[in-house]
Amino acid sequence: MFKSLLFFCLIVLYSAESPAAAKDRMVMPNFTPKVTWSTKGTSIYDVCHNYGYGHWKYRRCRMAAVKVFKTRCKDAKKKIRNTQGKRQKAARKEKARFCKTFRP
Repeated sequence: MFKSLLFFCLIVLYSAESPAAAKDRMVMPNFTPKVTWSTKGTSIYDVCHNYGYGHWKYRRCRMAAVKVFKTRCKDAKKKIRNTQGKRQKAARKEKARFCKTFRP
Protein backbone atom coordinates (compact mmCIF):
# COMPACT_ATOMS: atom_id res chain seq x y z
CA MET A 1 0.00 0.00 0.00
CA PHE A 2 2.74 2.43 0.97
CA LYS A 3 4.77 1.58 -2.14
CA SER A 4 1.84 2.22 -4.46
CA LEU A 5 1.12 5.57 -2.77
CA LEU A 6 4.78 6.57 -3.04
CA PHE A 7 4.84 5.47 -6.69
CA PHE A 8 1.69 7.51 -7.39
CA CYS A 9 3.20 10.63 -5.75
CA LEU A 10 6.39 10.30 -7.77
CA ILE A 11 4.45 9.99 -11.00
CA VAL A 12 2.41 13.06 -10.18
CA LEU A 13 5.50 15.09 -9.30
CA TYR A 14 7.47 14.15 -12.41
CA SER A 15 4.60 14.42 -14.86
CA ALA A 16 3.46 17.86 -13.73
CA GLU A 17 4.75 20.57 -16.01
CA SER A 18 5.05 24.23 -15.29
CA PRO A 19 1.99 26.36 -16.10
CA ALA A 20 4.13 28.66 -18.25
CA ALA A 21 5.14 25.79 -20.54
CA ALA A 22 1.55 24.63 -20.87
CA LYS A 23 0.36 28.18 -21.54
CA ASP A 24 2.93 28.68 -24.31
CA ARG A 25 1.78 25.55 -26.13
CA MET A 26 -1.88 26.51 -26.14
CA VAL A 27 -3.39 28.96 -28.56
CA MET A 28 -4.25 31.89 -26.36
CA PRO A 29 -7.39 33.73 -27.43
CA ASN A 30 -6.11 37.10 -26.17
CA PHE A 31 -2.76 36.88 -28.01
CA THR A 32 -2.07 39.92 -30.19
CA PRO A 33 0.92 39.40 -32.48
CA LYS A 34 3.44 42.11 -33.22
CA VAL A 35 3.46 42.31 -37.02
CA THR A 36 6.95 43.07 -38.34
CA TRP A 37 8.35 43.18 -41.84
CA SER A 38 11.41 44.28 -43.79
CA THR A 39 11.31 46.47 -46.89
CA LYS A 40 13.50 47.00 -49.90
CA GLY A 41 12.23 49.64 -52.30
CA THR A 42 8.55 48.96 -52.81
CA SER A 43 8.67 45.29 -51.83
CA ILE A 44 7.91 43.85 -48.45
CA TYR A 45 9.58 40.63 -47.35
CA ASP A 46 10.29 38.74 -44.15
CA VAL A 47 6.82 39.27 -42.71
CA CYS A 48 6.51 38.08 -39.09
CA HIS A 49 10.16 37.02 -38.88
CA ASN A 50 10.03 37.47 -35.11
CA TYR A 51 8.10 34.16 -34.75
CA GLY A 52 9.22 30.68 -35.73
CA TYR A 53 7.97 29.37 -39.06
CA GLY A 54 5.06 26.96 -38.56
CA HIS A 55 4.39 28.03 -34.97
CA TRP A 56 0.82 29.00 -34.12
CA LYS A 57 2.01 32.52 -33.24
CA TYR A 58 3.52 32.82 -36.73
CA ARG A 59 0.23 31.83 -38.35
CA ARG A 60 -1.70 34.30 -36.18
CA CYS A 61 0.83 37.00 -37.08
CA ARG A 62 0.42 36.33 -40.81
CA MET A 63 -3.37 36.62 -40.49
CA ALA A 64 -2.96 39.91 -38.62
CA ALA A 65 -0.48 41.11 -41.27
CA VAL A 66 -3.14 40.76 -43.97
CA LYS A 67 -5.40 43.08 -41.99
CA VAL A 68 -2.59 45.58 -41.40
CA PHE A 69 -1.63 45.65 -45.09
CA LYS A 70 -5.27 46.00 -46.11
CA THR A 71 -5.75 49.06 -43.90
CA ARG A 72 -2.43 50.57 -44.96
CA CYS A 73 -3.42 50.10 -48.63
CA LYS A 74 -6.81 51.70 -48.04
CA ASP A 75 -5.23 54.64 -46.18
CA ALA A 76 -2.66 55.18 -48.94
CA LYS A 77 -5.40 55.31 -51.59
CA LYS A 78 -7.27 57.85 -49.48
CA LYS A 79 -4.12 59.98 -49.08
CA ILE A 80 -3.57 59.98 -52.85
CA ARG A 81 -7.06 61.38 -53.38
CA ASN A 82 -6.82 64.01 -50.64
CA THR A 83 -3.25 65.34 -50.93
CA GLN A 84 -0.95 67.01 -53.45
CA GLY A 85 2.76 67.37 -54.13
CA LYS A 86 5.30 65.58 -51.96
CA ARG A 87 2.71 63.98 -49.72
CA GLN A 88 0.88 62.53 -52.70
CA LYS A 89 4.15 61.19 -54.09
CA ALA A 90 4.91 59.51 -50.73
CA ALA A 91 1.38 58.09 -50.67
CA ARG A 92 1.87 56.61 -54.14
CA LYS A 93 4.99 54.79 -52.92
CA GLU A 94 3.08 53.55 -49.89
CA LYS A 95 0.26 52.35 -52.14
CA ALA A 96 2.72 50.52 -54.38
CA ARG A 97 4.22 48.81 -51.34
CA PHE A 98 1.14 47.82 -49.34
CA CYS A 99 -1.43 47.22 -52.08
CA LYS A 100 0.93 44.89 -53.94
CA THR A 101 1.59 42.95 -50.75
CA PHE A 102 -2.06 42.78 -49.69
CA ARG A 103 -3.26 41.51 -53.12
CA PRO A 104 -6.99 42.30 -52.79
